[in-house]
Amino acid sequence: MQGSRLTPRYPRGHARFGAGPAYGEGRARYWAIAATGRQPLGARRSQEVWPVRGQTYARKMHQVVYEATMFPEWLTAIGGIGAFIATARLAFLARRQMTAAQNQVDVMRDTSKAEAAAVEKQITASIAQGEAIREAARAQLQPMVFAHGDCTHTYAEPADEVVMGRQENEYLLSSGQVGFGYKLANEGTGLALNIRHGVDVGGTRFEYGGGMHWRALRPGESQPGQDSLDQGVWIRIVPLVVVCDERELPPNWEVQPRHYWTEFESVFGERFRTRNPNDPRQPAEFERIEGP
Repeated sequence: MQGSRLTPRYPRGHARFGAGPAYGEGRARYWAIAATGRQPLGARRSQEVWPVRGQTYARKMHQVVYEATMFPEWLTAIGGIGAFIATARLAFLARRQMTAAQNQVDVMRDTSKAEAAAVEKQITASIAQGEAIREAARAQLQPMVFAHGDCTHTYAEPADEVVMGRQENEYLLSSGQVGFGYKLANEGTGLALNIRHGVDVGGTRFEYGGGMHWRALRPGESQPGQDSLDQGVWIRIVPLVVVCDERELPPNWEVQPRHYWTEFESVFGERFRTRNPNDPRQPAEFERIEGP
């Protein structure tokens, strides 16, 4: 194969032949050239061609191997940068989604507050309307019971005072008793319930029957009924009477101010009180009772 196109032609005694002292010298020269990249002084060109070419080839191969070794590291670095960019993008998108979700929650909260305020206004308006309707119903169904004084009798009343159908001792009094008669009349527009009544003499209050109630009075109704004249005969209706022991009355009770009082309820459960003086020149009193 010596002298062919594939292999260079070497002179005898060259290190490639491996003969004689030139073998060792050629080998040393080869490694010296490979290490320093320079030719020794006095070396023949024909003997330097192959080592220099081999060194160039080795350097190229070393560069290729180095580049091949660094390629995976570059790929790893590029992959890390791509992962970082992808992570940052995902974080940015997540942040945008969280912001959008928070904005949506805020909008829903504001909407809920607005709806709650609207519902509250509607409820308030409904309550006000209900109160107005209730007040209108109260005005239309307001009872107003008065006790109208009739006659005041004592046991020692003279018989000649019996006039206009009034009988002697019609209150069935005993010695030392005084009877104060009156009649109840509902002059309002509503039903009156659980009516308490009596008389107040000089600030001392007496109740009919020790606390007996008249259950109900319709609007315009009176109890007992009114006196009437029938075919020339005066029909006397005995009134309700509060009987008192004269010793329980204040001194000079005959001239003391006297009020006939009532307490009653409406169909709405409200309680009222009236005080009607026996002196027609004095005004009557009407008030609502607050509390139990």
